[in-house]
Amino acid sequence: MGAIAIIGCIMWLWERLALRNKSRFFKAARAYAPRKGAITVAIAALPLLLLAQIVLLHLQTKYDTPPTGTWATSLPIAIFDGDHGSSAHHGLFSVLGFAIGASESALLGLIVLAVSRGTRLSKPALILAVALSAIISCVAPELSTSDPYEYVATGILGFGAYAPPNGALAGTIYGPISKFIPLGGVIYGPLWVIVDVVQTWFGSSVVEKIYALRLWNVGLILGLVQIMRASRLTPAVILSVILNPALWFYSVVNPHADIQGLVLLATAFYFARNVKIVPAILALTAAGLIKLPFVIIGGAILMPIKSPPKRVAMWVVAIGAVAAISFVIPGHAYAVDLVKFAALKTQSHVMSKWIFFVPIVALAMLALVLSGKRAGGISLFFSQAGPIAAPWYLYWGAAYAIASGFGEVYMVSLPLLATLRDDMFELFFLVKVLIVMLVAAVFLDQIPLRFRGTPAAAMQK
Repeated sequence: MGAIAIIGCIMWLWERLALRNKSRFFKAARAYAPRKGAITVAIAALPLLLLAQIVLLHLQTKYDTPPTGTWATSLPIAIFDGDHGSSAHHGLFSVLGFAIGASESALLGLIVLAVSRGTRLSKPALILAVALSAIISCVAPELSTSDPYEYVATGILGFGAYAPPNGALAGTIYGPISKFIPLGGVIYGPLWVIVDVVQTWFGSSVVEKIYALRLWNVGLILGLVQIMRASRLTPAVILSVILNPALWFYSVVNPHADIQGLVLLATAFYFARNVKIVPAILALTAAGLIKLPFVIIGGAILMPIKSPPKRVAMWVVAIGAVAAISFVIPGHAYAVDLVKFAALKTQSHVMSKWIFFVPIVALAMLALVLSGKRAGGISLFFSQAGPIAAPWYLYWGAAYAIASGFGEVYMVSLPLLATLRDDMFELFFLVKVLIVMLVAAVFLDQIPLRFRGTPAAAMQK
């Protein structure tokens, strides 16, 4: 079982205990009231930690790239090829990455606790923190993934990117890059291709188009916050999103398309909460046409619809619509690209684990849709439906975690968990340590106080 899945099990168990009011840790956390000055410092520190992430990425690109990866550093916007970081400094870089991710989660947790306790935050400080996060992310000099380059190539070819002929990009602005990052197909849905063509229409060079992708995703993050406000979600969970360095790093610094699916799932939840059946189905269908897994894992966010048969019907209609549209527009080439991606990206020893997890995720989703129960602690399992362990796949569970009332915990843990999952670092030992610490924390949280030296009479007070 993957480390993220194990952590997901622990979080689900702890959530069950907290919901039954059997967790002293969560009781103490809810009672803690940080000072307002400390919260202002925490808000100001988050963009600085994001900047530290970007500086660390720059240092890794410069000093941690092996000779076989120099092609990545020669691109218009250099890429750090995390799969091959192997310098003498790699261990140090990994520890620094872990320290940054852990600090981000800790500060986010402090802010969420304060807001949950009714502390009023400085609006200028919040606006400044968001503005700095956006600016810092947009001007980052490097990437940690090649995906934005492939987005640019897809924007040039449109639907032709599903089955690009040899030399299709020759003579275009992407031509010189195609020998390093060839476009072998598209694993995203037809709606994403249309959006990508529009996004990359801005800019006359590859660099300008990547900056356009970053700017678009800034707008999507701000739009996500507005949808969450319209859905009457708590200020704490909204702040855990808008201030989240992991969201800025994996959506803007590296402008992944998964943020589009997250926005559409949040939109589907908004419509479901207002019992608007058709718009909810359309939003869920649109999410699946961005990326296929979103329509599968999105069924659980229909929980505000009280009737189980109606929830299932809405989900089935959305899945059917995604299948039909995908069959008509990209057609056979789309299915071939998905299979090729899974075969290419999934090593044999990982394939068995992936095949094991996919039916578990599907069955869990079916149970959630049928029951309408809230079990946000299992949200980490949703990312296991992907054939690779990408940190931005953790977005897949964010919408359901937020909708089920587990959003604060999920989003607070996101920077740390994304760091642990990022192949920029080697943190296998620290992952194991974290799992042991979580198990120990749950165990200690449940040991009766009298077994830890506290008189039994104290327990009855």
